[in-house]
Amino acid sequence: MSHLASTIGIALSTATGIVDTLVKKEMVLRGTDSHDRRLVICQLSPRGQELTNGLWTMGQAQMKKLLDGLTLGQLREAKEVAEFLLANVSQEDV
Repeated sequence: MSHLASTIGIALSTATGIVDTLVKKEMVLRGTDSHDRRLVICQLSPRGQELTNGLWTMGQAQMKKLLDGLTLGQLREAKEVAEFLLANVSQEDV
């Protein structure tokens, strides 16, 4: 849990609460490591994986709609803007 909390930049108690909610909604499975029972293992449940796949597919469809019909030059410009945005977000993580 502490690794999850630090990775996404939230308090441990917040991460635990979020995972508790996702477990109750059957989106996440929580277990323990057989070698170290102090470790909590979280993974998507089949229902959570299905939701994630659906969101990914919808995102891809939306991106296709945004990019369809653009010229090669416009696509290159869009790529450049996306790279600027990604670099900006990456700087915030440092």
